[in-house]
Amino acid sequence: MFLDPVPFPSARRTLRPALALAACALLAACSSSETSDKEAKTANAETKPAAAVTTPVTSKAAPATSATAAKTSAATATTNAGTTSTAAAKPSTPPQPAPPAQPTSPSQPAAPAKPAAPAPPAQPAAPAAASGTAASAPAAPATNTTTSNATAAKAPQENTMPQTAEKKALTDIQVKTLEGQPANLADYKGKVLLVVNTASECGFTPQYEGLEKLYEQYQGKGLVVLGFPSNDFGGQEPGDSKQIRDFCTSKFSVKFPMFNKVQTKEGPDQSPVYGYLGKATGNLPNWNFCKYLVGKDGKAIAFYPSKVTPEDSKLRADIDKALGS
Repeated sequence: MFLDPVPFPSARRTLRPALALAACALLAACSSSETSDKEAKTANAETKPAAAVTTPVTSKAAPATSATAAKTSAATATTNAGTTSTAAAKPSTPPQPAPPAQPTSPSQPAAPAKPAAPAPPAQPAAPAAASGTAASAPAAPATNTTTSNATAAKAPQENTMPQTAEKKALTDIQVKTLEGQPANLADYKGKVLLVVNTASECGFTPQYEGLEKLYEQYQGKGLVVLGFPSNDFGGQEPGDSKQIRDFCTSKFSVKFPMFNKVQTKEGPDQSPVYGYLGKATGNLPNWNFCKYLVGKDGKAIAFYPSKVTPEDSKLRADIDKALGS
């Protein structure tokens, strides 16, 4: 059974001219090749000069080349016909459909934010007291932390201020001795007191001698001299308690009571002794060895500046008057 190498009619119609052309070229090439072979044998039999022989051979080489080209063209045509036939025989493969896209998973919804805790309601302020009321009702405690902290921070500072307004007499005040021991000026109630701010390196320091003599002379009558060392003026009392005691004893044989070093000037560290005396007399020391005379009831009587010496007649007259002699 004869099988048609090109089963499709359309391909057959396309390839027939090409195959016919290829067959003609092949026959022409074969014929030309046989003629060339015969002429070559005849040329070899004849004895001719080399120059004559060379010319025919060279001229006859062209048909051989033409035959080779014809064969190549026929082969190419055959190959193209086969390729076309194969392409026509095999239908193109339809493209594969793309796989469907995977559906994306829905994102998880964000967790709802927790509602902020409501602020506590402010404490209502206490109603103002009506006019004529003896004492107003205390205000409710503030809930503001900043205000509370500020109040707490100020409290110690207020407590450090001497409460001189509450002192009605010098003998209501507690002090410390020169050695740092607690002392109470109430022990001197019923005595006339001469309070002096002393210094060891001052131009008025020799008054220590006169003060000691005054104390010895009036002690039996009820006078007590009280010495309060101070470094407020000119830095003229730089020593510590022991140095002050040694100086007073060795130089002037001081036996009247001496107390701890104090500040006489106004300020947060002012001694309550001078806070009271300054308010009672309207005068504070402006230098070392200023003097205050205090009566038996603990009330201030008079103020004397530094230049008033223990031997001053006016001072002694005031002492006598306070003693009632």
